[in-house]
Amino acid sequence: MNESLLFQDPVVCRFTESNNQCSVALGQQRHLQIPLVDGFNLRFTDKTFTDRNILKYRKTQSNPPTPNIPGWQFVNDNKTLILTSAERNNSGTYTVEIFDADGKSKGNSTLQLNIEGLSY
Repeated sequence: MNESLLFQDPVVCRFTESNNQCSVALGQQRHLQIPLVDGFNLRFTDKTFTDRNILKYRKTQSNPPTPNIPGWQFVNDNKTLILTSAERNNSGTYTVEIFDADGKSKGNSTLQLNIEGLSY
């Protein structure tokens, strides 16, 4: 059996100043790279336009935050949110609102995530 089929590199999606899209195969690991900032709020909007807060981060907090959605991990060292196995319900719009050290909003960026794969 070909081991390269068993261990795929994760897909890395990044927020940009303008709207961005990222596609991930069903079941694949995805890394969402958050900008290196003093603070941010990350929320998710699904196909039914339901908003969910995923993570609130402030550089001054003593412990790294835990994502509010199962199956996600946050790596504080490089501000990466890891989705271990992409599912269809992870498709949607991710919005990160950025804050400075004083807690003032510095704007936001969005990312459209599409989970692709066969449906059975």
